[in-house]
Amino acid sequence: MKTILKLFAFAVGLLAAPAAFAGLVVNAPVDVVGHLSLADFTSNNYGGQAYKDWGNEPFVAVNPLNPSQIVVDSFAFGTSSTTSGASIFFSTNGGANWASEFSIPAPPNASIPNDWNFAYNSAGVLHGAILGGSCPPTCNVFQGATANPASLAAWNYTGAGTPINTALSLTHADQPWIALSGNNVFVAYDDFHSNTAERVAVSTNNGTSFTVDNFINNGAQANSVNPGTRIATDNTGKVYSIFGVGSATATPGVNNVTYYLNRSSDGGVTWAFNGSSAVGGIVITSGVSTQLCNTPPCNQASNNWFAGVNDLRGNITAIAPDSTGVHVYALIGKQDNQGTDRIYLEAFQAVGNNLVPTHETVISPAGQRAALPAITVKADGSVVMMYEPLTPRMARSMFTSHSPTILAPRFPRISKNTASRR
Repeated sequence: MKTILKLFAFAVGLLAAPAAFAGLVVNAPVDVVGHLSLADFTSNNYGGQAYKDWGNEPFVAVNPLNPSQIVVDSFAFGTSSTTSGASIFFSTNGGANWASEFSIPAPPNASIPNDWNFAYNSAGVLHGAILGGSCPPTCNVFQGATANPASLAAWNYTGAGTPINTALSLTHADQPWIALSGNNVFVAYDDFHSNTAERVAVSTNNGTSFTVDNFINNGAQANSVNPGTRIATDNTGKVYSIFGVGSATATPGVNNVTYYLNRSSDGGVTWAFNGSSAVGGIVITSGVSTQLCNTPPCNQASNNWFAGVNDLRGNITAIAPDSTGVHVYALIGKQDNQGTDRIYLEAFQAVGNNLVPTHETVISPAGQRAALPAITVKADGSVVMMYEPLTPRMARSMFTSHSPTILAPRFPRISKNTASRR
C-alpha cells in the first residue's frame, strides 16, 4: 500500500463552502527522484532502496530572491560525525532537475538522524534546525545556515556547533521546527527531560546566538502522543504555535488528543494565551486520533501504523497565519463520526487581542485515512494545504514544481525511523 500527498488552494471567502474548492488541485506533479541525474540515481542506489525513510516527512523551502532555487528536505541520508554530509534535494531550475547534495555537515561529536527543518530568510540565506546525536537517548537541537545549499563548506552552525536548546533539555530534545521573521530565528522543539514540554529557542541576530528559550505554554505535562510542535510567523513579527496533548485509550495507538494554539508578540518571551487553558493556549479542538503507539509498544505489523510503516510520532499538526496575522489557520488530525482519521482545517480571526474560531472544515475525503499535513498562506490570502492520504493507489515519488511557491511533496511510501524518534 502506498501513499500520496494532495494539495488544495482556495480563497479565504470559500471557507464556508468546502464543495467550492474540494476539486481544486494546484499544478501537475514532477518526479523529484526521477529527475535526478543517472549518475546521482545510480551512485546513491535510489533504485535499490526500500523507499521508506529517504521520503519521510518532506518539506519544501523556496529562495525568495531566486524562486528557481528549491530545497527539499526529507529523511534521505543522515550522517555520522565522520561522513561528508547529510543530504538534501536541491533544484536550481524551478524543479525541472534535482540533485542529491550531501551538503549538511554533522555538528561536532553528533550525528544527524534526519530530523530537521529548513527555511529561507528574506536575504536568500537557508537556515536549518537540525536534531543531532544518537536519538534517543542523547538528542540536541542545532541551528545552521548557508548561502549555498550545494556546498558543504558554506554551512555554518551557531556557536560552531553548540546545541541551542536550553541546558535543562540537553540530550532530551526532539522534533525541531524553524520559522523566520526579519532577523529573528525561532526554533521550536519538544523537551522530554521531565514529562513532555514544548519550547522555543529564539535568536534576534540571524542565528548568531540564541538568547531566549522558553515554554510555549504553561510547562511540561503528561502526554500520550508527541506534541507535534509547529510554529509559523507573520509579517508583523508575531509567532504562532500549535501542539497536541493526548491521553491513551484502551486501544493501543489510539489517543484522546486536544490541540492548542498560542501566539507570542514579543519574540517568544511570553505567550498570550497561557491563561486560556490549564495546559496553556487556546483549545482548538479535541478528538480521537490514531498516532504514536507506545503503551504497549506496537510494531509495523500493527494495523494502527499509517500505511503500515509510519507510527506518526510527530502528531498531525500544521499552522500558518496570513501576512498580517488577521487570519490564522491550523490543520489537525482526528476521527470523524465513522471512526476515520481525517484532516480538519481550523480557522481563527484576530479580534482585538484575541483569536476567535470561525470555521472547522474537514479537508480529506470521507472513508480515507489521512495524516502529515502542511499549510501556508500566499500573499493574496489564498490558503495552500497538503496532506498524505492512505490509499491503495500506486504513486510515484513526486513533487509539484510548476509554481515554486506552491509545492506538494509526494513519496511512494513513508515511514519513521523509530530509533531516532519519540
